[in-house]
Amino acid sequence: MKIDSQTKISDIIKADSRSIEAIASLSRPLEKLRNPLLRKIMASRVRVHEAAKMGGVTTEDFFSILKPLGFIPEEKESEQEQTNLTYPDWLDNTAPEAMTVLDVRKMMDEGTEPLKIILASFKNVPEGQVLRLVTTFVPTPLIRLLSEHKAKEHFVEPKGPELYFTYFLKAGKDSTLEQEESLDATSIEQADFSTVLEHWKEKAIEYLDVRAMEMPLPMQTILETLATLKRGTALLVAHKRVPVYLLEELQDREFTVLIRENSPTDVELLIYHRS
Repeated sequence: MKIDSQTKISDIIKADSRSIEAIASLSRPLEKLRNPLLRKIMASRVRVHEAAKMGGVTTEDFFSILKPLGFIPEEKESEQEQTNLTYPDWLDNTAPEAMTVLDVRKMMDEGTEPLKIILASFKNVPEGQVLRLVTTFVPTPLIRLLSEHKAKEHFVEPKGPELYFTYFLKAGKDSTLEQEESLDATSIEQADFSTVLEHWKEKAIEYLDVRAMEMPLPMQTILETLATLKRGTALLVAHKRVPVYLLEELQDREFTVLIRENSPTDVELLIYHRS
């Protein structure tokens, strides 16, 4: 199979399942591919060049590890080409005082989910200003999540093998992104959670508690339940954290998601079909 930087990881795995272990061996962030559920989510969306950024490696590293399996690279990207970044005008024109910096590397190393803190920080960024997020790998799911909401632009700057700066430009009031917030779109805003919940209690609602489950069972159980959820019925999930990978998965499906964070270890998800 011929591959290049735009080849989807899922296509590579489909061609040869041995590629799972080969790719996972490249770096710690890419070890997630060994998890069947996370692999299903990530591989179908991520291309070689994106996975390389996530893993802190180069596309050449990918090509080298896959060649012994019979894959044929169609292009070569040198280190010089990959490190010569062109910064967007909006970032070049951002003054230091107009940039909020958030470093979540320690949280990630400790296995703590930083999503809540990231979202809170981005919410406090003034319109037209920038959040610089410091991570150990490219936060692809988060980039897509924020892009669906108030991040008008984003830019990833590799700084080292396990050091990445991701910049998010906060959209202004005139942006169409600001106008998209409604209960008809997938949302992580609290909205009128209680009001909407009472509405569904009067109609039809199912309950699911995944707090005692070990990963990846919570996400797997929720997705299996949603597969049979009838229109006109909502699912109320008791969770112990905001499930970022689940939100990423549901963005491509016809579901609305509302979240209420009662405490750092007590989260409620209200999920129902979009109209």
